[in-house]
Amino acid sequence: MKRQMGQTISEKIISRHCQKKVSSGEIVVVDVDISMAQDGTGPLAIKQIESLGIDKITNPDSSIFFIDHAAPSSRYELSNAHNVLRNFAKKTGARISDVGDGVCHQLLVETYVKPGQIVVGADSHTCTAGALSAFATGMGSTDIAVAMAFGKVWFKVPQTFLI
Repeated sequence: MKRQMGQTISEKIISRHCQKKVSSGEIVVVDVDISMAQDGTGPLAIKQIESLGIDKITNPDSSIFFIDHAAPSSRYELSNAHNVLRNFAKKTGARISDVGDGVCHQLLVETYVKPGQIVVGADSHTCTAGALSAFATGMGSTDIAVAMAFGKVWFKVPQTFLI
């Protein structure tokens, strides 16, 4: 006999962010609470935002660029990438977490994320924020560019296994 489950925590969080009840497998567009990129992925996201002809981002206070994965910089190419992040943040009002502030995965959970939020990041460890009862997932730089530019992203509501 198959047991019927109610909504999972992910389905509840996602439902609240797209104003309708959702279930596993649906493709939805949701409002994002926090979007982030680090120094390896951030310049790619910025390039995508600029290629869209967008000069502002929807939620600058909750769009964060971390300079942490290649910091301090050991090559001029990395220094240039860091300056791209700093200049974009200054221009748009996005947050910048600079060299020495800490690693993005840890800073997200210590400083920014709250239960029930949707957090997307151009880093595979973004899901660490799920420990705080948030829905958190890593995405590619192009998807993060969309999240920052428009405050929304699309994704497929994840499957859940009853064990």
